[in-house]
Amino acid sequence: MTTLPKPTKAHRMSYRIARGERGVLTFEPYKSDILPLWRFKTPAIARRSSKEIYNRFLEYNDNDDFVGMDMCRKFLQMVQ
Repeated sequence: MTTLPKPTKAHRMSYRIARGERGVLTFEPYKSDILPLWRFKTPAIARRSSKEIYNRFLEYNDNDDFVGMDMCRKFLQMVQ
């Protein structure tokens, strides 16, 4: 299992859910954790990337980290 970022509760509470993918490339430490997984140059690379991001989504879910889950969802939707 990957070592996930451990932001404070106060930091997580500063996250604002917005329409669309606004803020996805700015909210740390999630951006730095997920962005390296986000690739879509070819269909094969995009499939592999989406599986990795979905696995990270599941890890955030196991840790009850809604913000991490939402950030993963936004990255996945940006590729569609």
